Amino acid sequence: MAFDYDGTLAPATGIPSERMRAALYQANQNGCMLVLVTGRVFSMLPASVTRMPFAFFITSNGARITEGGTLKTLACSPLPQDVALSVLDRMQAMHAVCNVFIDGQAYFDASSLRVLRGIPSMNFFIRVKRLADFLSHTTFVKDLRRTVERTSGNIEKMVGAFAHADECAQTLQSLKQNSAIEIVSTQGTDLEITVRGITKGKSLEKLYQQLGFSKEQVIAFGDSGNDLSMIETTGYFIAPRNATAEIQALANRIVPDVREDGVAQVIEELYRTN
Repeated sequence: MAFDYDGTLAPATGIPSERMRAALYQANQNGCMLVLVTGRVFSMLPASVTRMPFAFFITSNGARITEGGTLKTLACSPLPQDVALSVLDRMQAMHAVCNVFIDGQAYFDASSLRVLRGIPSMNFFIRVKRLADFLSHTTFVKDLRRTVERTSGNIEKMVGAFAHADECAQTLQSLKQNSAIEIVSTQGTDLEITVRGITKGKSLEKLYQQLGFSKEQVIAFGDSGNDLSMIETTGYFIAPRNATAEIQALANRIVPDVREDGVAQVIEELYRTN
């Protein structure tokens, strides 16, 4: 089983419920291999999640594969530095708040704080809690371009968050001309960039093939645009009710909202039946 994190396992608080945790342990104890497949960089996963029974962590939309338990990096597919700088210049020219994931760490333009303040679905308490979590896993820099220029590390992923959907759409059309990158959007006002050929679905496919599994033996769960590639590379795809309309239209099954532990309900049902 392969699971997206935000919006699938974890609600807006960023932490899976006790019921969700219990269901994952139940699946593991019944012999199911669990893989977390997330757009997050590894350092932004809560420590409690990295200690859960995931056999592998696929992070940064597929750019890095980490072995559970040992936390050893098994594969990393970075963006070339010149490509990353070109993408960054284009997104910043369109007033995007940009973030770069390098060697498992997140580097954010200091102005990124306004993105968190703009999430309308969160109440005050959750906003404060998310902000504290965000700050504890992030390095804020004044000049993100200089950080990218000077790094000798692996540039796993880049993110641009836009205030307006039309600016995001214009940037997307421009970046599509770059044959060296993969581009996805989760909500229509953001762009997530990895090197060509690297997506959640492709990295998951590479992993399960190496382990001797077929497509038909893999179930995936996801809720947004960066999960579309998993629909193509797995045998069965399940989406929570909070998923985007596009994801719901393509999913094999729709389950209750993440706030209602829809994914946990599926796992409980599976092992109650078998």
